[in-house]
Amino acid sequence: MTNEKTETAEDILETIRKVRAERIEQLLETIADLNPEAPVLEGLDDSIEGYDKDGRIIYSVHNIIETLIERDEMSEEEAWEHYSFNIEGSYLGEYTPIFLYHE
Repeated sequence: MTNEKTETAEDILETIRKVRAERIEQLLETIADLNPEAPVLEGLDDSIEGYDKDGRIIYSVHNIIETLIERDEMSEEEAWEHYSFNIEGSYLGEYTPIFLYHE
């Protein structure tokens, strides 16, 4: 019985991942249509929350930090330092992404 619940939970998680990937793909297509010049941050697609009226991509800071910790095996302090200097602090032109902080 435990295996059935585990398989069901894994199936649900896989469905959630698939839906999320499809949503991100649709968002990126919409953004590319709206503003082909909008820079996309490599490896941070899962952190995309949406876009503004000019097609600037809006990223979740919380999700960026989580990605850096999990994917890149950084400590929380290292992730924040990397984010501050290499992501948030970079200027990518007129359509530099927006970074959304959650409370």
